Amino acid sequence: MLRTTILLTLTTFVLTGMTARQQNATIDFQAKVDRFEKKYLANYTISKENLDGTGQQYTLDTKSQPIWRKKTTLKGKTSFRFNTKQRAYQRLYLSFYQYETSTQRSAALDSLLNCFGGGSGKLVWGVNGKSAKTSPCIYIINEKEIVACHIDYSYQNGIWEKFKYDLEKSFGNESSGIIESGCGGPINFRAFCR
Repeated sequence: MLRTTILLTLTTFVLTGMTARQQNATIDFQAKVDRFEKKYLANYTISKENLDGTGQQYTLDTKSQPIWRKKTTLKGKTSFRFNTKQRAYQRLYLSFYQYETSTQRSAALDSLLNCFGGGSGKLVWGVNGKSAKTSPCIYIINEKEIVACHIDYSYQNGIWEKFKYDLEKSFGNESSGIIESGCGGPINFRAFCR
């Protein structure tokens, strides 16, 4: 009887500790996302536009359920000339996903690789150069997180390279994998580098 009570107490303690750690990790990730967005508030507004189905934001299949997700659009406060006749406001389409386990994150990554760029065939991690129907984008793949950003190819200007660098610096780490693509490709895979 005492042995069973001790085992139940230890099991409860371990499970409670894991749940608290998961909650802390989620709170930490949310805070990191909030800090990142706040860095850009001087020049951008934050919009909660629903862009599912537009190809501008990464959408997970229904099989991989993140424990936390956020989709936002950073919209420039000032317009810029993107061709000789038209002006536009810069938009950066962001998606943040956090998973309970690395296995769940791996399933989400596999889903992404299966349908990247509108179903142009499954991508194989590390095989560079394939073209796809996609806007310029970057994906940062961490142990339990996926961070993605797309930009409309028509509105690409000097901010895109700087923004990608800042996104990677803010969310990447030594074990991160990076997927990058220009408009229509080529799709490139690489390791994180500071």
